[in-house]
Amino acid sequence: MKKKCFTEEPVLNTYFMLKILQFEGEMIAKLDVLFEGGCGDEEYKDLFRSLMLGKCEQHAALRNQGIKFVKTVAQLMERLLEYRTIITDENKENRMSCVVNLLVSVNFVFLII
Repeated sequence: MKKKCFTEEPVLNTYFMLKILQFEGEMIAKLDVLFEGGCGDEEYKDLFRSLMLGKCEQHAALRNQGIKFVKTVAQLMERLLEYRTIITDENKENRMSCVVNLLVSVNFVFLII
């Protein structure tokens, strides 16, 4: 049985955390482009959340971080869908409220990440 070097585990953990953060950032950027382009709907958001939560719950190493990420992405999808629906609204207050909600969600996402 090979003994691990004292520094191996922290280096691996740091490497994996950096990769996870990189993935999360890219996923959020792509999601914005896709939803802005008309892709995705409420059913897609629910399916994404359900499937990804199931996968994360079964994975020991990604469980906590993955579940948090999936919930955050689902919330962002919901805000993007609201934005896409309300952007054509004549009422400026409704549009502004939706934009504020979206910006708060995006800032919240980047604070978490």
